[in-house]
Amino acid sequence: LLLLRELFLLQRELLQLLRELLQLLRELLRLLRELLQLLRELLRLLRELLQLLRELLQLLRELLQLLRELLRLLRELLQLLRELLQLLRELLQLLRELLRL
Repeated sequence: LLLLRELFLLQRELLQLLRELLQLLRELLRLLRELLQLLRELLRLLRELLQLLRELLQLLRELLQLLRELLRLLRELLQLLRELLQLLRELLQLLRELLRL
């Protein structure tokens, strides 16, 4: 009889522990679902970020190309200005000589 009583008490305790375990497992499952949702959102945001970075890289390449072109044109302009300056010096010299006549 004492053995049966002890068995009954152990069974009740086991049942209580199983209920607690079930509750903890439910909570764990809920947290895992939440984590999964957050990971999906993170993945979506990372994909968007990657796309934006690709677009930025493309724009930077285009900007670099435009800057190279601008630099080339500025060099040409500088050369033309040097030539113009030289021509103006020569013209000034000719005018001085003409005035001396």
